[in-house]
Amino acid sequence: PLHPEIYATDVGEEKPGLGFIYGCRRPDKEGKGEKSPLHPEITFNATPPIFGGIQAVHVHLEDQTTGIVYWDADYKLPLLDPLVNLAGKTRLKKFSQPENLTDSFYKPCVAKDDMKPHFFDLTVRTLGKYWDEDLQEFRPNTGFERGRTPVAHIGFEEQRMPQ
Repeated sequence: PLHPEIYATDVGEEKPGLGFIYGCRRPDKEGKGEKSPLHPEITFNATPPIFGGIQAVHVHLEDQTTGIVYWDADYKLPLLDPLVNLAGKTRLKKFSQPENLTDSFYKPCVAKDDMKPHFFDLTVRTLGKYWDEDLQEFRPNTGFERGRTPVAHIGFEEQRMPQ
């Protein structure tokens, strides 16, 4: 059976009475939301690093409607994460630090007077190399599991509703 690369994410999670966890409150003049120390958590259907699976990922969150980029960073995945590793998965935790500490996550935003739908694309790409026994050389990472694409997408839409 084929399993999607991404098992779960909290990118669209809401807190009762507070709205979306990763939704912005005050966009800046470029339309970006607040810089956040936390970012969406993503659990992958992938062998954990401790068992020779994917070691790192690159994430890229972009508003396809405006072209604004909200997240663009590389992350090492935790070597050991027992709760998810036992289920054959690995995850990017919401408090993981990017490799380059200046690569921050900004909360996605839609301007207060913008009523058109905005389509967001969160791209996750595996990073690293693996040793190819047949060719006797290092090859670019083949993806989440052998025979799968090294890229996965999460799409979502944001739209302001008239008050």
